[in-house]
Amino acid sequence: MLKKRVESSFLNSYYNKTKSVDFVLLFILLVAFVLRFYDAFNIPITHDEYSALNRIHFSTFNELIQKGIREDGHPAGVQVFTYYYVRLFGEQAFVLKLPYLVFGVLAVLVVYQLALLWFGKTSAVISATIYASLQYTVVNSQIARPYGFGILFCLLVAYYWTRYFYKNDTKWYYLVLLIIAAIISVYSHYFASLYVAIFLTLAVLLAKNRQQVWKLLMVGGFVILAFLPHLPITIYQIFDKGGIQGWIGPYKPTYIIVYFLIVLHQSWFLITVYLATFIFLFRYSKERLKLMLFSGGVFILSFLIGSVYSYYYMNVMHERVLYFAFPFILLSVSGFFRKLPVNKIWFLAIGLTAVTVFSLVIERKHYNLFYKNRYLMVQQKKQEWEIKLDGRNLIVLNYFKYPAQLEKKLFFEGHQYLINSSTLLPEVDSCLSSTHLQNLMFLNCDFPPPEIYPLITSYFPNVIQKEFTIGGEALLFSKSDSSKQRNQDKSEVIIYPKFPLQGNLSDWYFSKYNFIDFIVYCDTNNIISNQDFSLTIESEDKVYYKRSFVFMNRANKVNQGYASLRLIDLSFPEEAVFKVLVNKEITVDSIKISCRPGNPYLYAHVKKIPKNLDRFFLE
Repeated sequence: MLKKRVESSFLNSYYNKTKSVDFVLLFILLVAFVLRFYDAFNIPITHDEYSALNRIHFSTFNELIQKGIREDGHPAGVQVFTYYYVRLFGEQAFVLKLPYLVFGVLAVLVVYQLALLWFGKTSAVISATIYASLQYTVVNSQIARPYGFGILFCLLVAYYWTRYFYKNDTKWYYLVLLIIAAIISVYSHYFASLYVAIFLTLAVLLAKNRQQVWKLLMVGGFVILAFLPHLPITIYQIFDKGGIQGWIGPYKPTYIIVYFLIVLHQSWFLITVYLATFIFLFRYSKERLKLMLFSGGVFILSFLIGSVYSYYYMNVMHERVLYFAFPFILLSVSGFFRKLPVNKIWFLAIGLTAVTVFSLVIERKHYNLFYKNRYLMVQQKKQEWEIKLDGRNLIVLNYFKYPAQLEKKLFFEGHQYLINSSTLLPEVDSCLSSTHLQNLMFLNCDFPPPEIYPLITSYFPNVIQKEFTIGGEALLFSKSDSSKQRNQDKSEVIIYPKFPLQGNLSDWYFSKYNFIDFIVYCDTNNIISNQDFSLTIESEDKVYYKRSFVFMNRANKVNQGYASLRLIDLSFPEEAVFKVLVNKEITVDSIKISCRPGNPYLYAHVKKIPKNLDRFFLE
């Protein structure tokens, strides 16, 4: 009787502990759900999603392949899914994003289950908690693109491999589901394909017997056969169409540091808490070493192969391409965590959730900035400013191409111009020189030449109001010389130069978010070429930036040439100097140099957000 009571007590205790840990999982899933579904009906459609939607409106499947997929840079899987999904359910933002939001929550569950099978409950709870709360994972669950789609199936590849091969639970359907998950993964994104190849290759090294090796080779064979119909498209996309280096820029060996700073919210507070947690929980376990090396190897090889390709061929490395391998570096680190009692597991789950969510909401301002769609923001500001100015004396410059889905909604009437050609500055100059209107609205959702700002202020010298968000800005200018409205550039100097004009860049570097503008004034009759003057940044005979500029050809007026430095896009040492060189046959009257504030949220999705914006605005 006593023995039975002891056994009963043990079972009840075990049941309560198991039940408690299950409640921790429910808590983590609830956090994941809330963070992804918060205000879900107002999550905006991003530019990337609009791009995908623009490539699904075809009458036949063959047309979709030729025009909507072949000319893109991704495999066909997600685009085909979107094609049929939109036909069935429509393009409304919440409906479009719903599968990806659900996949994002399910991915947290699979991370938990993987860590539980590999390293135990403590590792499972902490891995899933961090994965549920980081902006990196939240935002990719809120965007209807291949990343939120492919990550779930990449994780399922690992889960079903673990069940069938590592845990020897040889139910036939685990093997079938492994093959299906792998095929869906390779059709979602090329880096997901790379992940599958790396995972299955490393899995062969962990095979327990020859039979497992043959089965893994069979899995790989089925995946290759399933992908063969797509091979001509892949060859065209990689070798004929070209890459995406134009907007990413050249690969830098320090990218891995940049990547982890993005993942960790650019927050030393968050990094310190995570590091302290790691130190507190650290315990080396030889039994876990194989899986830790296996998991870490998946991420490291994904990064190394992508880096070699980017360095020697074309740069494809940005934070989202490593998204498919990211959970595995998290799982690898969690292998060092020692076992904890349930009460401490709860404490860590709640504590890490609180810290990460604080960083997400307060430091990263995720629900303020990400939800502030640039296209809708400029439309709202336009409507507001039209009311403010009673719709009169207003000219509108738009620097972006509206997504097709917004053309009707964002249609502008009256004096409005869409500018996005290579002859941008002469077009704007011609437009502004002939207008009699007193106010100008500049709506920008792209990356215009920075010289457009000083060009506008040469006709409309005063900034009345401005609004910024990620990748977009709305600026209201006026010809009025009211002191209340006048734009005050804190640093401005007019020089009567001898060339080459040279100055210390540090004297003008108040913030990386600012611009430095150069306006060169010369006599009308001196315009002679398409490269009238140049601007360089140099240090110790090394050139960090060089660009040529032309003057506006204005009849019977003093001609002006414009050059601007967007400091956030430039890299140079503190001792660097700028040099202005003008064609020797041109007579320069004077040069105006000034510093102005830029958009502090321009790259807020990947860069640190300034806490005190007053420091960065010079008005």
